[in-house]
Amino acid sequence: MNLGIISFEDYMQTSMTTPIDFDSIRSCVLKQMRTGNFPELKKYIIQLLSPYNGPGSFESLNMLRIDLVMTGIMFLQENKTALSDVFAKYYDPLTEITEQDNPSACSEFLCNYYNKISNHILSNKVSSGRRMAEKCIELIESNLSNPQLSVKWLASQLYVNENYLSKQFHKEIGTPLIKYITQNKLEKAKNYLDEGYTNLQQIAQLTGFTDPLYFSKCFKKSYGIAPSKYR
Repeated sequence: MNLGIISFEDYMQTSMTTPIDFDSIRSCVLKQMRTGNFPELKKYIIQLLSPYNGPGSFESLNMLRIDLVMTGIMFLQENKTALSDVFAKYYDPLTEITEQDNPSACSEFLCNYYNKISNHILSNKVSSGRRMAEKCIELIESNLSNPQLSVKWLASQLYVNENYLSKQFHKEIGTPLIKYITQNKLEKAKNYLDEGYTNLQQIAQLTGFTDPLYFSKCFKKSYGIAPSKYR
């Protein structure tokens, strides 16, 4: 406390007995929820939490169980579903799980929590691949200016394998994912030119292209004319 404000990373290093790979845990949980494989999910949660039962491990258990609750909410957001659609209007799973005083009780709570969420989502007849593709489109549209926007970046945001994501997107939308990203960037660039923007370097930056020359090359390939001439 004599440091005043400390970073989240420093807090995690000093408060946890052992490091926790939250990204891998989220990926595993989301994978099982997307496929509706609840028996495997239940087994995984029990195995995951059971080691946190000794002295000095409370802080690790607390951070882990909170993150697991938030992973369920991530899955709901991915499927455009509100927490209140599944549970009571003012239901607060974070308060509920922090009232559980041991790993076994936390596991039981999380299994019931995930089960209700999964059953609700799976009762919706939209395929998991379609939901994933729609989430991809949302991320692309809201991140066109992000130079990191790519298949790899999208996969990291959705906690899925790149090849799997590309395959599902192509199957559901009918266009390769990398091509869809480029098409949307170039369409946005064309809109900027139509609106009177004249600085090609600025347009390239606004549409996530780090290299203006590569931007011009892609634009010409797509529209048959260089952006400078189109302008």
